[in-house]
Amino acid sequence: MLRKAVASVCHQSFRDFELIVIDDGSATNCLDDLPKDPRIQVIRNPASMGVARARNFGIARAAGTYICFLDDDDEYLSSFLASTYACLKDTPEEIGISRCGAKFIRESSDPGGAPIVRIREIPSHESRRARLEDFVKVGTGHGVTIKATCLRKVGPFNELLMVASDTDMFFRILAQGFTPLAVPGVHIVRHYHRGTRLTGAAMYPERIRAWEWLLEHHSKFLGEYPTIKNNLVASVESLKQNVSNGGSHELCPISATRDNALRARFPVIRGWLARVGRPRKNRKAITN
Repeated sequence: MLRKAVASVCHQSFRDFELIVIDDGSATNCLDDLPKDPRIQVIRNPASMGVARARNFGIARAAGTYICFLDDDDEYLSSFLASTYACLKDTPEEIGISRCGAKFIRESSDPGGAPIVRIREIPSHESRRARLEDFVKVGTGHGVTIKATCLRKVGPFNELLMVASDTDMFFRILAQGFTPLAVPGVHIVRHYHRGTRLTGAAMYPERIRAWEWLLEHHSKFLGEYPTIKNNLVASVESLKQNVSNGGSHELCPISATRDNALRARFPVIRGWLARVGRPRKNRKAITN
């Protein structure tokens, strides 16, 4: 999958780019087969440090004016960089982040069955409120580009969050007054497969904890945008229902865990905690 993602960047019609590939402690050496291209830099972490820290490593090495993020199981269409650059290049400072439409391909649950394909374009909104409410939706961390100047102002991804660090970043960007920009058209392909994903059911308990932390930590911003808050609350309740129906690990009150380190990471959460042991040091993360 990584080779396909890298190839999608190398085949961009816009040629002035740098590509920083982060191997976040993968069990196999997946970097030797990458193209020999001077625009490609490779960073190999000896052990997995999490998606947020991997992204921060890449940002620290980046020299470009705009920074994009691509998971190794997704791919850009050849128009992604050109379309994004054309939309962002003459924008004022208040435009700090953009997102484009996506094509979603989900593997069939039936062996040999046809994949399910869905396309979503980003609608254009006149008001800033409507832009924000449409931009910040659960599961919309794809097709995103952030100005380097914006990242320098809001700071790095939150490395304490194993999941949802992108949502936390979006909240911080918007809370500081930046406005998102919709790039017309579909320029990225997202693949939903049966392999390991950070959005998979095994991560539901961690995602519930992270989303509840977001609700508390960003309460002021979310209080100004009740639609965004209600969407996040609904997503939390949906995941809890999924878990309680046997979709993932059983949940229990946070006070029941013996893991003091986890309790310290989320001091404001009074909700739920998966009945699991101390997290593995080498948890797999999907980062590019």
